[in-house]
Amino acid sequence: MSKKSFEVLTLIKNVLNELGLKAYDHETEEGLFKSCVIRESNKNKEIVLLFNIAEDSFKEEQIFVDKITKKYPMVKGIGVVNSVDESAYSTDEIRIIYGKNYLTEELLGNTFEIGFRSFFQVNTVQTERLYKKAIEYADLNKKSRVIDAYCGIGSIALSIAKNVYKVFGIEVIESAIVDAKRNAEINGIKNAFFEVGNAENVIQKWKKYKFDAIIIDPPRKGCDKAFIDTLIDMKIPKIVYISCNPATLTRDLEYLLEAGYDISGVTPVDMFPQTIHVESCTLLELK
Repeated sequence: MSKKSFEVLTLIKNVLNELGLKAYDHETEEGLFKSCVIRESNKNKEIVLLFNIAEDSFKEEQIFVDKITKKYPMVKGIGVVNSVDESAYSTDEIRIIYGKNYLTEELLGNTFEIGFRSFFQVNTVQTERLYKKAIEYADLNKKSRVIDAYCGIGSIALSIAKNVYKVFGIEVIESAIVDAKRNAEINGIKNAFFEVGNAENVIQKWKKYKFDAIIIDPPRKGCDKAFIDTLIDMKIPKIVYISCNPATLTRDLEYLLEAGYDISGVTPVDMFPQTIHVESCTLLELK
């Protein structure tokens, strides 16, 4: 965790205690503050905060905002939401009580506006290294047709768009696809196309088309078996598999090896220093 984010977290706790605003207790259903998402842009020196609270609002909002932003002007946006679902899949409306509703980040020469709920790798220094390795493995050119599955806000798709013919992104979280399309516009990219839906369903529509490579970056649970089966049917020459979970990666690689793919390279990337976790990038090529 970055020093600035940790300082802001400490400040939030101190301000809440000072104002007498209590943490929510799920057993007694008393208290107000459930959780906080802190997002930081290292390059742009910005932080945005999303608070999940047990009420629609609280009367100390303006004092709370003033105490946070005066101490740390790099906090550029604060949102609150009253939602049972505190995950990125929530569709409850976020109310902005200060500043803007997105974080601005730079990655591989592109500018990204990242909404409060959209997935984005937290370690941008290592993310650039990871994506460069994925692009190197995919070995793309101006004629390449590529799929970016589990694309989030389109960070990989938009990073490769200028070097390929067309790239197609799939993502299940609707707000992330909204961000992806907006980020394509911001960066003047017209050959990147995004569709919302489960990867295993959307890819069915593209079975009849020929693709040169697919980059997949699934959640920790790995790929759905139906998605893997469709990949095998499509006989895409190169699969670049980015994973944060060696166990589900191993499971999915077994399916692909049995179906006629070879592993040509694996590169670990230490995305989460001082933890046991490791990200990896694997290249599979059809025999």
